[in-house]
Parts: sequence; structure tokens; C-alpha cells
Amino acid sequence: MNIKQLIQDYFTFSRNERRGITILLILIFLMAIANKTIFYFEKPAKINPALFDSARYELGLLNDSLYQHPSERKLFPPDPGSIDLSGQANPDLPELFVFDPNRTSDADFHRLGLSVKQIATIRNYQNKGGSFRSKDDFFKMYGLTSQQKNDLSDYIKIEKTEPIRPRIEPNVEIAAFELNTADSTELESLPGIGDKLSKRIVKYRDLLGGFYSVSQLKEVYGLNEQTLQLISSRLTIDPAKIRKIDWNFADANELYRHPYLRNNLSKQIIKYRSKNGSISNLEVLRDSMILNIDEYKRLKPYF
Repeated sequence: MNIKQLIQDYFTFSRNERRGITILLILIFLMAIANKTIFYFEKPAKINPALFDSARYELGLLNDSLYQHPSERKLFPPDPGSIDLSGQANPDLPELFVFDPNRTSDADFHRLGLSVKQIATIRNYQNKGGSFRSKDDFFKMYGLTSQQKNDLSDYIKIEKTEPIRPRIEPNVEIAAFELNTADSTELESLPGIGDKLSKRIVKYRDLLGGFYSVSQLKEVYGLNEQTLQLISSRLTIDPAKIRKIDWNFADANELYRHPYLRNNLSKQIIKYRSKNGSISNLEVLRDSMILNIDEYKRLKPYF
């Protein structure tokens, strides 16, 4: 069989084969026409730019969180086509619109052309209590480029807030108490003095015979310096109300009950009195070395 005969036999089709080929060609033609027709009449889907920008910004935060250390970025560099996560400005053309930096969301900052790191700097400043009172305050943010400042300058509108003025309270006369005659109920009305402290103050006052100085309240258990400063201006002292110690007739137990005559001071005083007779003044106890200088000063008002 020669080549001509072989080619003729290969490309010769029966009647049924020719019919099948014809139908196949018709179907291919119809499918091509239908595909173009459907594409022509199909309406393109609308994309919400705001949602797209918000999702794009969130993707930037996610990508940035993947790199916990700068070396990781070198080992696994991000896709060159992904969102810029460097400290540089957003490489896309910014969408400019009027905004108040005190109220702008992260997504809107990104639409304005700010990078993720620039937005993070702003949020860090605000979280520490900072706010923007003028565009110059906003432009002081670290990382903003000169181009960004020029682009955004005409679009910053900061809403002014009324300053909070301190409320002026009317002058009210605050009651003062004489410390040596005030009862526990009156003392309890003082700031920082409760039921227990007021009773301790009265009890300690009775042991002393009265207070000659407000500073003696520091000797009351549970009364701290801060509370003393709060109540000092509301206390007065009348020295005439102080009960004196009967130095010549009080026995050892009576003397010992006084807070300033504890230890063996009361015994030494009784011994001195037995040996030398009456005590004419407190200086004799000081000069006899029974009382030291500090003890003498503390006991002087009770002589």
C-alpha cells in the first residue's frame, strides 16, 4: 500500500462519522456564542471601597503580627505585592477627606495613606491620655512624612471642646472642735475618723489628762499622718482644760497609768519624793537626771 492510499484511507469517513463531526462542530459554535453573550449581559459586582480598605488594613495587622522579630522578616520576606508594613507611608494614592484625628478610626487613617506603624504611634499617644488640639499637634507625631503633612493639612478639622471649669463651691464654715472637750460623736464627724478611732482618742486623752498639741494625736494607734493633716485645721486646744499630775501625792500606780511615766519613771519619782520631800517644780527631776530632756518637755504641760 502506497502513502497516497494510506492518507486517503485515514481521512475517509463513513456517513455516520461525517454526521457526528457536523453535530460536534455545531455544538462547539453554539457554546462559543453563548459564552460571549452571557459575559456581555452579566452585570459586574459592586465593591464597597470602605469595606475593602478596612479588610486590607486588618490584613496588614495580621501580616505584621507574623513577624515577632526583625530577623524573621529576612528569613521569610512578605509577598512584594502585599500591603506595605514598613514605617513608610501607604504606597497607594491616599483618599483625602475631612477628618478629626481625635475621632478617626484605624481604617480611615489607612485610607488617608498612613501605614500600620504610623497608626500604632497615634494610638499609643492617645492611650496615654494625649489628644490633638491643632493640626500642629497631629503633625508632631513621629513618622509622618513631609508629603503626608502637605496632603492632609487642608483636611484636618478638629472639633473644639469647651474647657472644664472647676466648680466654685460657696464658702461654708466648717465646724471646729476643742480637742480636750469634744466627745466621740463630734470627733467621729471628722474626715478619716471613724467610730473606733474617735473612742481611742477620747481614751488616750483621759489617760494623758488632755492634749497640749494636735501632734499628740500621732500617738493614738491607727491614726496616720495623712488623716492628721486632714483634721488639724478643724481642731483647737484650750490649755486650761489639761488635767495636771499631782506630783506630790499621786502614788506609784497613779503615776504609772500616765502614758509618759511608764517603765520605772514612776518608781524613781516616788523614791525622789520620799528622800527629798515635795517636788516644787519639774526642773528638779530633770536636774536629778530622773527625766531626760525629751521626757521633761513632754511632761512640762502636766505640772
